[in-house]
Amino acid sequence: MSATGTVSRAIERLAAENQALRDRIADLEAQLGVRRELPREWELSPMQETIFNLLLARELVRRDAVMTVLYSDRPDPPPPKGLDVVVHKLRRRLAPFGITIHTRFGAGWFLDGPTRARLRDGFTQQRAVDRVEAAS
Repeated sequence: MSATGTVSRAIERLAAENQALRDRIADLEAQLGVRRELPREWELSPMQETIFNLLLARELVRRDAVMTVLYSDRPDPPPPKGLDVVVHKLRRRLAPFGITIHTRFGAGWFLDGPTRARLRDGFTQQRAVDRVEAAS
């Protein structure tokens, strides 16, 4: 057995393992509500989508949780105050659709219960329709 063959098999094995881990991360993010297909007409940036998905998944989203989700892979994350700007822009984008992000001073951000439930139910129904259409 040549060294080249051994290295090639090791690379193939690692590539398959990497793909399996990527798939697992995507599954976990979907379960946590970090990834969800949002309406294109909202025109949200990827960062805004992530924050909105956290708001849908949790009753209260703390600043440190958002920082972890957005910047855990960066050695030098931006100052936490930058999130205020992102949330401000997100509020402006969602307001025309009747969605309000509330602030609980010193705690974090949240969607009111009825809005959160309405949106989550709507996305669940849309996912079911998408699955039926995909199976057809």
